[in-house]
Amino acid sequence: MTVPSTPITPEQAQALQCESIPAFVFEELNAMIAARLSYGVARVPLVALMEAVFARTRALPEHAGIRRWQDLPAHWLSPANVLRTYERTGWSVQFDRPAYFESGESTFIFRSVR
Repeated sequence: MTVPSTPITPEQAQALQCESIPAFVFEELNAMIAARLSYGVARVPLVALMEAVFARTRALPEHAGIRRWQDLPAHWLSPANVLRTYERTGWSVQFDRPAYFESGESTFIFRSVR
């Protein structure tokens, strides 16, 4: 007898994404937050974070297929997942993405809530 499958709920899908983020991604993001924290606010540029995470993958054989930082799994650093995981720990998180007519880089902004 087979067990019938059921569709995944949006909440389950989001939880699976967050659970599948490797610990070293949080280690790199935590280090960048700590290094940039001033007066309760830390600004972490997305490209700098992606480069740091990519550098960590180069030493790990299980991520040998990632040849450029642009090849990182999207859910590892998606604004929604970063916001969801860090707001549970006491941060207010914003993702500032410049409009198509603006220059600049996308940045996570962490504010201490506590």
